[in-house]
Amino acid sequence: MNHLAKSFSRVSLLLAMVCLLAASAASAQSTRKLLRTGNKLFDKENYRAALPYYEQVLAADPDNAKALYYAGISYMTFDKEKAAEYLYRAQEVKPNVDRDLEYWLGRVDHINYRFDRAVEHYQTYQKAIPKRNIGLKEEVAQLIQYSKNAKREVANPKDVFVKNLGGTVNTAYSEHSPVISSDYNYLLFTSRAENVTGGQEARDGEFYEDIFETTRLGEDEWQQTRIVPGALNSPGHDASIQLFDNDTKLLLYQSTNNGDIMVAERQPDGSGCAKEHQRQSEYERL
Repeated sequence: MNHLAKSFSRVSLLLAMVCLLAASAASAQSTRKLLRTGNKLFDKENYRAALPYYEQVLAADPDNAKALYYAGISYMTFDKEKAAEYLYRAQEVKPNVDRDLEYWLGRVDHINYRFDRAVEHYQTYQKAIPKRNIGLKEEVAQLIQYSKNAKREVANPKDVFVKNLGGTVNTAYSEHSPVISSDYNYLLFTSRAENVTGGQEARDGEFYEDIFETTRLGEDEWQQTRIVPGALNSPGHDASIQLFDNDTKLLLYQSTNNGDIMVAERQPDGSGCAKEHQRQSEYERL
């Protein structure tokens, strides 16, 4: 090989190395940007929206411990098996990926019915909590007790029949916190359906919660649900908790002032809260 050929070969090799380093730097920069975007959504508790960014990071870098960690926590709300897979992979890749890793391993083991392992993780995490953080210590102690209680209950199962109330009540959106009257004919529940609060989305990407009502028409038949009218529902989150005082009062949650427990009382006209023709608000805030 003559001198010119050798020089050309060296230049080509140098250019290839420069291009490789530039591509690597660009890829790392793109990964960091995706991770930052995902974390912004994660901090807003918008886990479903954050996940695609973490998955893009993992497609380019399968051993990115941070992406595995945050994706694992995000999956906990709707895919508990994948949540466990990701969190344990994060621990394997980088055991110190986050100081709260043991806490989340405990949480994910609990929801996957691995109660003994959950207790072990909680106890490990508990040892690292500073003495001054009494609130966190109490929370973890309570979670340990929850896992022990759950283990005992699972070991002694009871026959429970769970029945969906059907399309009149249930939708593709989240329905929760059912409150039934003492005669089992009037139902209040909380929904995140698209038509609540003017279709306004909350920070987590779902719609705001509002309280709905329905009346039993037959053994397995319910009236078309409707949002409780009047002042009971606010522009933010509202959720049913409990009926009491012979179904005349309702405990509810409202997100006003960073979250308050409210009491509402049936209007003084004596109208029954189960009357299907009642269109005005059955309850007024006290």
